[in-house]
Amino acid sequence: MGNKRLTINLISNIISYSSTILISFILTPYLVKTLGTEAYSFYPLANNFVNFMGIVTIALNSMANRYITIEIVKQDYISANKYFSSVFFANIIMSIIFLVPVVIGIPFLDKFLNIPVNIDGSVKLLFLFTFLSMIVSVVTSVFGIATFARNRIDLRSLRELIIALLRILLFITLFSFFKPNLVFVGLIALILSLTTFIIQYFFTKNLLPEISISLKHFSSKYVKILLSSGIWNSVNQLGNLLLVSGSLFIANIYYGSLITGQYSIVQTVPNFINGMISMLTGIFIPVITYKYAQNDKIGLINELKKSQSIISFFSSSVIAVFIGLSYSFFSLWVPGEDALFLQKISLITIIPHFIIGTVWPLSNLNTVMNKVKIPSFFILFSGVLNIVINLILHFFYQPDFIVVPIVSTCIQLIWVGIFIPLYASRILKIKNLAFYPILLKTSVSSIIIIFITKTIEKNVMINSWSTFFITGIFCGIFALIINFFVIFNFKYIIKNVLKKMSF
Repeated sequence: MGNKRLTINLISNIISYSSTILISFILTPYLVKTLGTEAYSFYPLANNFVNFMGIVTIALNSMANRYITIEIVKQDYISANKYFSSVFFANIIMSIIFLVPVVIGIPFLDKFLNIPVNIDGSVKLLFLFTFLSMIVSVVTSVFGIATFARNRIDLRSLRELIIALLRILLFITLFSFFKPNLVFVGLIALILSLTTFIIQYFFTKNLLPEISISLKHFSSKYVKILLSSGIWNSVNQLGNLLLVSGSLFIANIYYGSLITGQYSIVQTVPNFINGMISMLTGIFIPVITYKYAQNDKIGLINELKKSQSIISFFSSSVIAVFIGLSYSFFSLWVPGEDALFLQKISLITIIPHFIIGTVWPLSNLNTVMNKVKIPSFFILFSGVLNIVINLILHFFYQPDFIVVPIVSTCIQLIWVGIFIPLYASRILKIKNLAFYPILLKTSVSSIIIIFITKTIEKNVMINSWSTFFITGIFCGIFALIINFFVIFNFKYIIKNVLKKMSF
């Protein structure tokens, strides 16, 4: 669990996620071009739909990692097996319950969403396949615990790399040999879920030979333990979806599928950033869980602060450079769209991610310490507030679309910038401002990076991808250097360098 394993996990995750971003970077404009902006808008809508449906399953699955890993650390494999089997069979029961109303309800989807007549059938099949993909993922999710419990995040990264490559291969094959259709997007999601299960099953057999699935290990007692803690994570997810994804449904209902399609394009970049932050956070969570299981409070706090520094070092560099080059990016990425409009909406939606990159490990601490009730209520209130404010504004004023992301962003800033760091300090019983220094450092360095990047963009003619990437790499190197000296302790770095030179 030392620095060597952390380094291996970090490098493998960066390689894996970079590959995923590259593939999505190529795939998104291709889908927009072949399917059309309106049709493409239903792809993220379908994903958000199943995310709302999956809120109930989160109550059971969100705490499985924690409980099973802690039992494995204690070498209590009897309890670990009971948790494992109980989660698996409970997921099957829930999936069967979900299947009936969804299959019956999808034919009437056009009653709830604004669907163009010419793609009505394709949209409904997309939603069906996307839901089936979720069912497979939910039933088999327990097999993903193995890499977490053994801190083999590098193997998880390998799985994600394989899935990313298979995804692009399937898109190329289906869209080359058949007429491009929205249905293929859902079908590919289902195939990838099945492939993920096969890989995770193999990892489980090799990493956790002590664990096996058996009906005799199923225990309603263990299900209740997981649900009693996990129900608050479901509430948390509901609030998060209302706060972030709810805006997409508001866009579809009040502003039409064209605006929704443009909003979906814009959300691609924040989704990339979210994925990167989650990927980097995932490297530290197993270690943080181990420190908590060992009652090592000092070690736990040190790991949290280390994760804050490392994650913000990478995430703020990427975000700041993107903001500086955003107009050039959208002009090249989706040339048929209004780049200025996309840039404006993108800047609004991406601002909270500067803070999210710094505080997200603190958010995961709630799950590790099983302190999820209060955060869940807060995010649920935030999500409901987002929807209510938008509905009131639309009813009385019919504002421009830009108000939708502005409302969501303002509420997110309160959540991640104030609540998360203060609550983490409270449950750890340390000073309220303990986690704010890194947040302030990140803010300072980000402002500097954005200013430099924007100045460079104004003085360089970026009219091709080669020019864009050369400029981006140049700005990225500057960003990493600035962040290195601002975020990390400058005096500590110089002291250690001089100490090593003295040898």
